[in-house]
Order: sequence, then C-alpha cells, then structure tokens
Amino acid sequence: MLSRAEAVDFEWGEAAPGASVPANGYSVRWSGEVQAPISGDYVFETLSDDGIRLWVNGQLLIDRWEDHLPKIDVSPAVTLEAGKRYSIRVEYYERSGQATMRLRWLIPGKTAAVAIPADRLFAPDPAATPKGLLGEYFAAMDLSGPPVLYRHEAVFFNWGLNAPSAPRMRVDGFSARWTGFIEAPASGDYRFLTQSDDGIRVWIDGALVIDNWTAH
Repeated sequence: MLSRAEAVDFEWGEAAPGASVPANGYSVRWSGEVQAPISGDYVFETLSDDGIRLWVNGQLLIDRWEDHLPKIDVSPAVTLEAGKRYSIRVEYYERSGQATMRLRWLIPGKTAAVAIPADRLFAPDPAATPKGLLGEYFAAMDLSGPPVLYRHEAVFFNWGLNAPSAPRMRVDGFSARWTGFIEAPASGDYRFLTQSDDGIRVWIDGALVIDNWTAH
C-alpha cells in the first residue's frame, strides 16, 4: 500500500529492500491512486527483475509474472483526465540475484518515459473506503491466472448473453470471486440465497454454506 508518498523506482541490487525483508524470495504490492497532470493518452512502463503486474483503473495493463532478467514492459495507451485520480496497483516479486523495480509513464506530448513522481501518487483514504465486496474477475473458468479486473460492488448481476465489462473477458468461460465482510442489521438467524447460472459457492465466516459448482 502507498502508505507514504514515494515513487516506485528502486534498484536494490543484491540487497534487501528493508531490515525485515530477505534479500531474495520476497514480493511487494503497491496500491493507491495516481493523478494525471494533463489530459491525454498515457503509456505506463516498468523495468523489473523479476515478476511484474500492473493495473490502472482496474485494467491489467502489464502481466509478466515470471522469472526474468531486467526487462522493460510497456502498456497500451490509457486515456487519463487531468486532476482526476485513478486506482493503481503494482505487484512484484524477486526470486534471486539482482532486484529492480521501476514504474514510469510517458506523458502526452513527451518523448521519454519518466518515473511517476511521489506527488502524483496517493495512499487510499480510509474514510473513503469503497462499499461492497471486492470482485476479482478471471478470464478462465477455474479462478486461475491473474485477475483482469478489480472492483468493489454488490453481487447482483444479470449479464444475459454479454460479458462483464472488463478487458480480456469473454462472453463464456470466465469466473469471478467476491470477498469481504458482511454486517448484519440485527441479531438472529439468517438464510443466504443465490440465483446462478452456472457454478456457485458461498462461504460465510469460513463455512461453506452453498456448494453448487456445476453447469446449470
């Protein structure tokens, strides 16, 4: 989490990122918001060693979750509005050897990518925590691979013959996971009901209460 303003621009070499982190075999997640200085199309760029994933505004833009030597990955162009904040999430892991993690952007009208400065990155505001469950959408039926979309929402959909609105989502053959907390308005016995097409599972407080993981 971006708990303090900092650019994601690190060259750790063979050293550890911090006193309580080993030099090898660790992972990092940065999440928060990014604010564009001007309106236009932005291209995000990462230089990483090893694995890297980048989401902006819920879209998976860079996905190289594998061991590799220092490598630059470039996202497709994303249209951002000046002054508006967009969610950003970076996941990184280091296997062994040298460690590098740099996050840059190409600002409209410029010819070279630069590190996203700290004053354009913001930690999530606890007072503005979004309502709803955290939805993670996968372009596979078995909840495998990295999610292609994150968003907070109530689980009440009828997509019909359409796909959920997300990049890389298909009309068929996708899956989703929603997690979070539910608050009861009054004490007593509650019954949970799902209407689904197709498979569905529901856990409440760790107990599997609905299990119909079939095509129906």
